[in-house]
Amino acid sequence: MGIFLLFITFVFQLNAYVLGDDPPFETNIVGGQIADIEDYPYQVAVIQDERLWCGGSIANPNYVLTAGHCVFMAIMPLFVHAGSRYWYNPGSVHEVDFNITYTTEISTTDDVALLHVVEPFVYDATHQAIPKLKNGLMGVVTGWGSSHDQGPQDELFAVKVPIIKPEICNRIFKDTLIGEIHLGEFCAGSYGKSSCQGDSGGPLVVRGRQAGIVSKGLGCSNAQYLTVYADITYFYEWITSHISE
Repeated sequence: MGIFLLFITFVFQLNAYVLGDDPPFETNIVGGQIADIEDYPYQVAVIQDERLWCGGSIANPNYVLTAGHCVFMAIMPLFVHAGSRYWYNPGSVHEVDFNITYTTEISTTDDVALLHVVEPFVYDATHQAIPKLKNGLMGVVTGWGSSHDQGPQDELFAVKVPIIKPEICNRIFKDTLIGEIHLGEFCAGSYGKSSCQGDSGGPLVVRGRQAGIVSKGLGCSNAQYLTVYADITYFYEWITSHISE
């Protein structure tokens, strides 16, 4: 069974996401449609060695919000591509000079990190920060990851997914490598619609506000399993305290 961002397995997958190669974490958009960056101007691609590594969202002119494992698993300098529906043909390129992680080492929980960019984002129709906070039941997840365990998408994709009650998530993930959904996490998805390979660190947005960060799950084409997200509400104070410095 394919597993994305299960720390038990992903330590052996250090190669970045390229056509024909497996990404370090199976997190991509399944069941979505091609999206215009003007509709999701907060979406960015995190790049390692000129390859798609993870997704992320613009937090403010100086910071990108992404998943913690996207930082801990990186073995080369990171860059951010923004302002385009194509991850490989960006409107702007931003070097990452340092990062801030919620934890001091890789973990199966608290999967949150901030990337500081040398060149600040200039806000326009294709570059915008997204407010942070969960306040609804349906969300939109975006990214360039593959669909149904295939290769990465050149164009940005988006899909609507429902946020699922914790007790249902725990029942679904019981007796799997993910196990219990922890404080600071929630899950979302529906039949044939979820995130998977290549979308780690990307945003789940509810009513114009970022609710979650793509974190982990089991398999891209197995409709039984949902995606687990880091809960922005739980990490809100930590995020805002760092990006306001």
